[in-house]
Amino acid sequence: MFGIVARSSALMVEALHTALDGLTVIISLVSALISRRKATKRMSYGYARAEVLSALLSVLALALLCAKLFATGVRRLWRIYNGEQIQVDGMLVALAEAITLVSNVGMALVLARGTSSKSLNLRALRAHVIADCIENVVVLVGGVIMWKIPNFAVLDPALTVVIVGVIVVMNIGICKETVATLMQSAPRGVVEGIADDLIAINGVMSVRRLHVWTLTTGCLIGTVVVIVDDDASHKDVKKQVEEVFAQFGVENVTVQINDADERDDGESIASDRSDTNVGANGYEFVREDDDIV
Repeated sequence: MFGIVARSSALMVEALHTALDGLTVIISLVSALISRRKATKRMSYGYARAEVLSALLSVLALALLCAKLFATGVRRLWRIYNGEQIQVDGMLVALAEAITLVSNVGMALVLARGTSSKSLNLRALRAHVIADCIENVVVLVGGVIMWKIPNFAVLDPALTVVIVGVIVVMNIGICKETVATLMQSAPRGVVEGIADDLIAINGVMSVRRLHVWTLTTGCLIGTVVVIVDDDASHKDVKKQVEEVFAQFGVENVTVQINDADERDDGESIASDRSDTNVGANGYEFVREDDDIV
């Protein structure tokens, strides 16, 4: 409403973003409740990924909003460049942003104190609110300038483009992490670190079908097949393997121990630590001093 009355595209952009944040809050609360549901026979991992899906939905909605707002800002800049006179009520813009800034700062403080940093969904919400606060300051300063210099209306669409840039920068990290989680990626260095430590276990000849993936933020799942020599104790090796996974934050792990003569000769094993065979069967590593073919 204020954006329409003040004829300010920057204020309308900020208002739309704030409205989107309100919708995001509702989606976040619903997904948080869903994620607490217990596992079932069909949903054996539970509903933890509801928060990840919520974060993805929030990012997609934000991307569409940014595209729309960027086009609006550029179009208005083009109109001003072609000589169209646009009058913006700078005082109303500044007043509206001052009120909104106080509200967003309060929300940011609440989220900073009351949410877990492990929740991807809530971190996405926090990023939204922080971006809002930055936008409020930018538009507030712009409103004051346009109030004092009425003919400087070009600042309004320019601020619109700047705000879109702020939104993108503040959310690109959450976007990348959300996509990585849905692609079942492992944190950087975890697979390599686990492989190195597993190979170092006494009696382990090779590591096969090593998988580590992120179910949701802070929850890693792992599976592995370990080939041991004939003299190795399966029980002792399995315990050490589980300890290695735990050191890297992988608490939910499935371990299969095989003797060397039990491995499937139809599947290849890598010839050294740096040469890996990856695909549906996961990463595979062997000791460099072992001659396994």
